[in-house]
Amino acid sequence: MARPKQISDTVLYRAAQRVYQRRGHHNFALSELPREVKLSRAAIIQRLEGAEALKIALSADALSFFEDALRELPSTRDGDSLIALAAFIGDTLTERTQLASYLQNFQADLADKHLAELDERRAAALFDAVSERMPKIAVEHASAVQAFVAHMGGSLLQWQILAETVSAKQFMIDRTRVWLQIAGIPHDKDNPHQENNSCRP
Repeated sequence: MARPKQISDTVLYRAAQRVYQRRGHHNFALSELPREVKLSRAAIIQRLEGAEALKIALSADALSFFEDALRELPSTRDGDSLIALAAFIGDTLTERTQLASYLQNFQADLADKHLAELDERRAAALFDAVSERMPKIAVEHASAVQAFVAHMGGSLLQWQILAETVSAKQFMIDRTRVWLQIAGIPHDKDNPHQENNSCRP
């Protein structure tokens, strides 16, 4: 008779998710899992289908979480909803190395059919989220959405390069307020998503 599993598949998968969050897709390794759960590396490899299949599953889960989180944000067509969206995007980064790792691995992702499809879905989800929140302004709607998406990408790069002491979230809030002023989109200056510190003008 087979011995009962000491660690459930769910617990093992949650541990893999934690490692994946810390390390990212390309740096994820099954060898880190024994530190998260009390199983040998051999037992983990036997229980899982393989590192590549697991990484694809973890990437798909991360994307589903991202899509669900976008749906939970305020979705009125106004500046405050755009600020909340930018704050959420900034809040996904806790360290500059996360963004650097993502950018470094993006090209490799495009070479993998499954990862390229997930990246395409992620980009479409973000574009749709901005589109849903973008109010009517002087330029055509799709152009305004593309400009805002570009603003967020550029702001994240600027945050990574500059020796800023503020969080990515606060940096995104501050830069988005400037973008909204330029675009003529009204917004609440005392937005509840603002943190106490602020970045350089």
